[in-house]
Amino acid sequence: MERSLTLSDNDVTTRHFGTRGSVIVAAGILGVIWVVSASFIADRYLDSRANAIIQTEKLANEERAVSLSNSIQHRLEFLHGVARSLTGEALVIEALRQHNTSTPAAPLPATNSALWQKDPALRRLDDYLAQVTAALQVDVIWVMNAAGDCIASSNVNESDSFVGHNFAEREYFRRAAQGLPGHQFAVGKVSHLPGLYFSAPVTLNGHFAGVIVTKRNLAQLAYLVRQDDSFLSDAYGVIILSKDKHLEMHALPDATVNRLTPEERVARYRLRDLPVLDISPWHEDHLRHLLSIDQAATPTLLSVHKMQPEGVGVYTLSDMGRVLPNAQDRRLTFLLLAISGVLLIVAVSASLFYLHEARRVKRLLSHRRQALEESERTYRGILDSLHEAVYVHDQTGRILYVNDGALRMYGYPREFFVGKTPEPLAAPDRNDFTEVVDKLQKAYQGAPQTLEFWGRHADGKDFPKEVHLYPGIWFGEKVVIAIAQDISQRKQLEDEQALATQVYLNSAEAMIVTDARNRIVAINPAFTELTGYSREEVLGKNPSLLSSGRHDAAFYQAIWQSLAQEGKWQGEVWNRKRDGTIYPEWLTINTIRDTAGAIVKHVALFSDISQRKQAEELIWRQANFDTLTQLPNRRMFRDRLEQEMKKSDRSGQGLALLFIDLDRFKEVNNTLGHEAGDRLLIEAATRIASCVRGTDTVARLGGDEFTVILTQQTDNAHVEEVAFKIISVLSCPFHLDSGEAYVTASIGITVYPSDGRNLEALLKNADQAMYAAKAAGRNRFSYFTQALQQAAQARLELSNDLRIALSDGQFQIYLQPIVELSTEQIHKAEVLLRWQHPVRGLVSPTERWRRNFGQSDK
Repeated sequence: MERSLTLSDNDVTTRHFGTRGSVIVAAGILGVIWVVSASFIADRYLDSRANAIIQTEKLANEERAVSLSNSIQHRLEFLHGVARSLTGEALVIEALRQHNTSTPAAPLPATNSALWQKDPALRRLDDYLAQVTAALQVDVIWVMNAAGDCIASSNVNESDSFVGHNFAEREYFRRAAQGLPGHQFAVGKVSHLPGLYFSAPVTLNGHFAGVIVTKRNLAQLAYLVRQDDSFLSDAYGVIILSKDKHLEMHALPDATVNRLTPEERVARYRLRDLPVLDISPWHEDHLRHLLSIDQAATPTLLSVHKMQPEGVGVYTLSDMGRVLPNAQDRRLTFLLLAISGVLLIVAVSASLFYLHEARRVKRLLSHRRQALEESERTYRGILDSLHEAVYVHDQTGRILYVNDGALRMYGYPREFFVGKTPEPLAAPDRNDFTEVVDKLQKAYQGAPQTLEFWGRHADGKDFPKEVHLYPGIWFGEKVVIAIAQDISQRKQLEDEQALATQVYLNSAEAMIVTDARNRIVAINPAFTELTGYSREEVLGKNPSLLSSGRHDAAFYQAIWQSLAQEGKWQGEVWNRKRDGTIYPEWLTINTIRDTAGAIVKHVALFSDISQRKQAEELIWRQANFDTLTQLPNRRMFRDRLEQEMKKSDRSGQGLALLFIDLDRFKEVNNTLGHEAGDRLLIEAATRIASCVRGTDTVARLGGDEFTVILTQQTDNAHVEEVAFKIISVLSCPFHLDSGEAYVTASIGITVYPSDGRNLEALLKNADQAMYAAKAAGRNRFSYFTQALQQAAQARLELSNDLRIALSDGQFQIYLQPIVELSTEQIHKAEVLLRWQHPVRGLVSPTERWRRNFGQSDK
C-alpha cells in the first residue's frame, strides 16, 4: 500500500521536466501574443494622448479668439460712435449746406479742391476734426458731401490730405447714402495704408447730405495680434492683419473676394490678384482636427470667431508639432509594454515552477517572519503616527513601505505603492527623473538630500511636495527613507506673490503702499512716471507731498472716515506732480489689516484722468452750448428754464421769458453771405448778454432766435427795461468785414406762473407774443395775452374749415353789376366769391384775410 503512494525518483524527474516544458511552451506563446498586442496598444495610447492635448489646446485657442474679438470689437464700436456723434455738429452741417452736390465729378476740378482748402468755414471744420482726432486717438476723420467729395479732413495739412478726392465708389459711402452706418476694410486710395473705415450719414431736412468717416490704420491694431499667434480677415475673407506679416493680403480658401472682379479688388485692396492661403487637413487621420498651412512640416490648430456686424474674422493658431510622437516615443512605449508583459509572463511561469519551493521556504521562515512582523508593527505604528508621508526605498528606488500619511497624500491603498519606483506616482512631464535618481543614489550612499517632486493624486490632480531623503536601515537592509510634505499652499502663495509683484511692477496705474502711520514704504515704476518723484525721494514721507491745495481739510477727513469705517475709498482727487503741474486723478485706497483687525498698510492706486475729463468737457459743451455763439443751446435752455420754474415755485417770485427774433436777418445772409451772418449772430449774442444780469440766462435756440430767462421778478418794470435795452442795442449798426448791416428785434414776453404752468405753454406763449410784435411793425416787444391765444385758436379753426369748404360746396358766386353813370346802364358785372359757413354764416373776405394773413412773417 505504501509503495503505491510513493513516487520513484524517475517519476519525479519525468513530471518535473514535463511541467517545465509545458510552462516554457505556454510562456513562449503568451510572449509572442503580448509583443504583437504591445505594438497596437502603444499606438493607441500615443494617439489618445495626442487627441487629449488637441482638445485642451482647442478650448484655449477658442478662448483666445473670443478674448481678442472682444478687445477689437470694443475699439471698433468706439470708432462707430465717433462718426455718429459728429453728424449733428453745427460746423459739419453748415459745411455740407454750402458745399453739397449729388453729382460726382470725375475727376474733381482742381478749382474745387483749392476752394475747399482755402474756405475759412471749412478750415475751421478741418481744425475741429484735427482736435477731435487728437483727443479721441482716431487716425483720420473726414467729411464728404452727397457726391462723395471730401471737403474737410483732419489731415488737411499733411501731404496725403484727403480733401479734393472722391470716395463715392467706397462701400461705406454707398451704405451711408442709403441711411445706414457703414464699415469696410480697404487700402487707402490716397495714403495707401490699409485700415478699417466707419461711416455715419448726415441728413438735412430729411435728405441725405453727406457722410462722416473715421479711419483706424491697421498698424495701430498690430499690437493685439502680436500677443498671440493670430490674424484677422475682413468680410471678404482677406487676411488684413497678422502676427506673421507674410500672410497679410492673402485670401482664405473659398473666400468671397475670389468672386469680385479684378477692378473691384484693385479698388479695395490695390491688388488685381490676391494669393490664396494654402490650408488643407493634416494628412494623418487620427489628427483630423489639425490643419496644414502653407505645407508646413508640423500641423496647426486653427480657431475662428466672427465679429458682427463688421464681418471681421479673428483667427488664432497653435503649432501642434508636439502631438506628433517621434519614433523614439513609440519605440520606448512599445519596449516598456513588451518588457513589462514578458516579465509578467516570466514571473508567473517562475511562480508556478517554483511554487513548491515557496511553500518550503514559507514553512522555514514562518517563525522568523513572526518575529519580524512584530518588529515591523512597532516601526509602522511609529511611522503611521506621523503627519508627513514616509516612504522606504531600496537601492533601486523601489518602494518597500509607505505610512498612512502617504496614503492620505495620494489617495491610493498601500498595495498600490509597494514595489513601484517614484515615476508612476509622478505628474507627467513635470519632474526631472535624472535628478530624482541621482539624489536617491547620493542618499543611499549616506548624503542626505532635498528636492521638490510633483505627484499626481488618485483623482488626477497634480500637487507639489518637498521631499527629504535620508540614509537608513530597514530590518537589517540598507535603504533610503523619504519624508515628504504637501507644499501646494506654499507654492500657491509663492505664485500669487510673484504674480502680485509682476502686477505691481508692470501696472499702468500708479501705486503707493503706506504703513499704519501713513508713511510711504513702497511705490511702483508707474508712480515715478506719473508724478516725477523717484523712490528715494518719497520713501518714509507722507503722501500729502502730492497735495495740490485744491481740497480743504473736510475733504481729507471724509476720506479717512471712510477708510476707518469701510476699509476703502475711491473718487476723484486733484494732486500735484514734482514739476508743479496740477492734474486730476482717479484714486482708490484699500486698507490691509492683520488677523487682530489692526491696520497694517494702506494701498493706493491712481491714474491721470486729464484726457478723459477734457473729452467729457468737450462732449458736454457740444451737447449743451451753441458752437457759434457759445450761448446755451436749446437743450441747456430747456433744462435751465425747468430749474428756474422750480425755484420760482419755492421762492414765490415770478420769472419772465423773452423770445427774441432778429428782423430781416435773412436779408443779411442773402446780401452779405453766411459768414457775415455768423459774425452778426455772434455780435448780437454779446449785445443781448450785456443787457441782463449774471443770474439770468441768454440762449440761442437756432437760426436768429434767442431767448432770455429773467429770474426773481416781482413786477414788469424790470422786464420792460431789459426789453428796451435789447431792442436799443440790436438796432445799432453791425460793423462787418463786408459792410455795415442793420437789423431790429421783435420780442415776445410771457410771465410764469400767470401765463402758463409748464415749459411747453411758456414757449408757445412767448412765440405767439413775438409774432404779435412782428405784426405790429417789428422793432418792439409784446406781452402774451389770452386774446392772442384766442386769436390763434380762431385762425386755426378758420383755416381748418377753409380746407373742406370747396368739397362741401360752401362757396357761392354773386354777380355785382357795374353801372355807367352817364347812361345809368349796366356796363359790366363783377363776379364775387362768397363763403357761406354752415355755423358762422356768411364769412366776410375781410375777416378771412385778417385772420389768415394778418400776422406778418419774418
